[in-house]
Amino acid sequence: MNEISKALVCVCLRNGVEIWVEQDRAENLIGLLTAPNAPQFIKYEGRLLNRADLVGVFSASDMEEHTRRKNGQWKCPQNSWHQKKEDCACPTPEALENRRRLEEEYRQRYGEGVSPL
Repeated sequence: MNEISKALVCVCLRNGVEIWVEQDRAENLIGLLTAPNAPQFIKYEGRLLNRADLVGVFSASDMEEHTRRKNGQWKCPQNSWHQKKEDCACPTPEALENRRRLEEEYRQRYGEGVSPL
């Protein structure tokens, strides 16, 4: 039986340590950090953390983008990732719309089962 995985977040520390926990378990830490008179040292997940060393609590997608950029990848306007120095050959939204329109005109002219490609 497949089980849906829970959303993970990453607690990042200044020294580069990443602590991955389920989002609902991270809510406790977030509550401690946002408390008005929060202690300087927080016991969390069996660790003693200094509040000054906490960078933040980030989503998995934020961490993926950070890792890709750190590895030299870049994201084009069409939201595709490319390697460093790689040119983007992704079709623009206008090009995709033109292609869809041309394919539709072709099907109307020559029938549904026929493809222009």
